[in-house]
Amino acid sequence: MPAVFNGHSLLFIALCLLWFAASSMTGVSSKAVLTAMPAPVSLTIAQFASAALCAFAFAFAPLSQSLLHSKPHSAAVILRAAAPLSVFQVAGHVFGSLATAKLSVSTVQTVKALSPLFTVAADRFLFCANYSSLTYLSLFPLTAGVVAACSQDLSAHPLGLVCALLSALVFVAQNLLGKKVLSPDSPAKIDHLSLIFYSSAIAFCITLPVWLYCDVLPFLLRVSPVSIAVSPLYLGAAFFFNGLCHFAQNVLAFALLSITSPVSYSIASLIKRIFIIVFSILWFRQPTRPVQALGILSTFFGLYLYDRAKLVSKSRDALLPVSEKSQPHPSRSSDN
Repeated sequence: MPAVFNGHSLLFIALCLLWFAASSMTGVSSKAVLTAMPAPVSLTIAQFASAALCAFAFAFAPLSQSLLHSKPHSAAVILRAAAPLSVFQVAGHVFGSLATAKLSVSTVQTVKALSPLFTVAADRFLFCANYSSLTYLSLFPLTAGVVAACSQDLSAHPLGLVCALLSALVFVAQNLLGKKVLSPDSPAKIDHLSLIFYSSAIAFCITLPVWLYCDVLPFLLRVSPVSIAVSPLYLGAAFFFNGLCHFAQNVLAFALLSITSPVSYSIASLIKRIFIIVFSILWFRQPTRPVQALGILSTFFGLYLYDRAKLVSKSRDALLPVSEKSQPHPSRSSDN
């Protein structure tokens, strides 16, 4: 068997396909839940609860110990590191659920493709980072493509677009913080399952009063009860399935980063974004106008250029002598 098809490569391909499938099903099941019951906060808190419970149970699985390199850590140390991430996680998921309730899954994912633009802007103006000309060039087709793809929703659903943008901004901020938490130089040195469990559990506790006020209290007082368009059994099954897919996509993202380089993970993440957009359009049989199709293609091209620019930059930096402290470490972007 050729070297390109060795066991490690097959594992990488299998995990990528599972990651793409889990992420796509999370998106379409979230839209299905919110269509049946327009309660974004309920969906958000259900995802946090599912992630915390699954992470707690999954931590005892032998496979997780070897694949995710999980090991016990001090709860106090993990809590101090995971608490700030949880605040960003709550805001990002709530805005994301609000956007999904108003917009199509493909539109939400297209708006979130602006994350490289926000990342470059934050690094440039907050941390005085320098980027190559190709990186800045890639932002033009990326931004123009997102605007064209979302042109139909600019006037129809402005609130949904604002929520999608805010969700992307929040997750970019979470990524910048997560790079320090997940770095090998971090004093916490948190393992992945512990991070999922504690951050999801804290996020659940933060979201709980918001959920009680926004969804439970109006339902009990019958002020503005949430209308349910399907049977409670179907809705419960949809919530359960969505929670499992949400947890699976996070675990698979960690598993991929554990067996591959940050560059390969970045390329896989780019393909995943494209896969979700195309899958959701086909799944919901979403009609796409020529200007929207051109915008989506321009977004894909911009993401490709941005990823190539990062690859060239990493290859160039690898040829330069660096000190042990300045050497870059892999970090995992938030999966959303």
